[in-house]
Amino acid sequence: MKWWNIIGATLLLTAAILIAACSQPNPKDCPSLSGLTQDNCYLEAKNCTLITDSDVKDTCLVEEAKGAQDLAACDTVVSAASKGYCQEQIAVLKNDFNICGQIKDGYWVDNCYSILARGTNRSGLCGFVNHQGDREDCYYDLALALNDHKLCSKVPVNESQRCLYSIARSLQDEELCTLLEHPVNRASCILKVAKLRNDKLLCEKIKVNLIKEDCRKYFLNQTTNNDTGSGTEIKTEEKA
Repeated sequence: MKWWNIIGATLLLTAAILIAACSQPNPKDCPSLSGLTQDNCYLEAKNCTLITDSDVKDTCLVEEAKGAQDLAACDTVVSAASKGYCQEQIAVLKNDFNICGQIKDGYWVDNCYSILARGTNRSGLCGFVNHQGDREDCYYDLALALNDHKLCSKVPVNESQRCLYSIARSLQDEELCTLLEHPVNRASCILKVAKLRNDKLLCEKIKVNLIKEDCRKYFLNQTTNNDTGSGTEIKTEEKA
């Protein structure tokens, strides 16, 4: 990911937000103004053709293209970063990942695939993200969203272990716990699943003795508490 693309995109979005938030003159007064004040006036009036500042004009053209959901209108945008942002926005609005492939700006093409992958739960789109960190984040998020443990293998080892643990807990599947590399992590995972399923038999699948004992004690305490509670209820009924 190129840092100058990120900076340019950030400045573009910030400018658009600030301009939209500012109090603008009456569009009829635009011709009597000058400089950026006049350009901002035309921006508010959505009269892109009369804007002279290239950045403000690009902002206007992007908003115009978005409003019409017109991909071809993005070709009128001068800045490469702004054009990429325009195309990415149209792709998201139309939910069309094919548009992502037309984007030349590296940051926005990656962003396009990432957003649509998450929005449509299509993990295959993550593979089109060029930046490694963003691609791995995409796979990680989709793995959790889909509870697909196979996608965990597409992220770094430390993250893949957290990924597997989260899915095992979500699905309450102790078999997924066995895929964890460290014995303590496997044991802790099975303990968690045992508690979630309220299944004391799972304690016997734990290979780390200390954690196995913790599991047994957990269910023993549950049984004791339940017995105590039942006794209290019977005693109350007897008094009544």
